Amino acid sequence: ASGAVAAAWGGMVLAMVTWVSAAQATSGKVNIESLGTLEAMMSGNLVALISSGVIHWSHSKLYPQNYDWNTMRDIALLDETTSGLTAEDLDPAMLDEASKWVKKF
Repeated sequence: ASGAVAAAWGGMVLAMVTWVSAAQATSGKVNIESLGTLEAMMSGNLVALISSGVIHWSHSKLYPQNYDWNTMRDIALLDETTSGLTAEDLDPAMLDEASKWVKKF
């Protein structure tokens, strides 16, 4: 989780710096017009997306969490419980009709 947080904050900071720097580089000044240019906005957006991924990947490689995915089997699924449902809700004919309606769209 710390990698995701670091990636979000790091990506945002790098994106803001890139956005303002690109506005300065393309027009020589930073104002609403220069910040609104496609080049400045695209630069910031690309840096946000790419740097966040690189930061998170790097953090994951440096500090692996080694999650045991088999623990996912211990999580109770909502599909396995019938709490809150009446006998009418579990009627096979009604369920079949609802299934056909869902698959139609």
